[in-house]
Amino acid sequence: MTSPQEMIYWKGQILSAAVVCARRHGYQWITRDMVAAHAGVSLGQINRAFGTMVELKRAVIREAVRLEIPELIAQGL
Repeated sequence: MTSPQEMIYWKGQILSAAVVCARRHGYQWITRDMVAAHAGVSLGQINRAFGTMVELKRAVIREAVRLEIPELIAQGL
């Protein structure tokens, strides 16, 4: 079982990897497999952290806004 602190850590790692993948390949083209490979996690960890790809992609756009990454923000509109 994953502790709440570990879940926060893995969620951050996954989100960071997803942002990198979106910047490299385009927001519309990121996949669960791509993010998992980049983050070094299992698909199950992504599912536990975000539930669905829709939720992960929403988090990517929120992170792009927070980090002020205009090319990703524009892709999410």
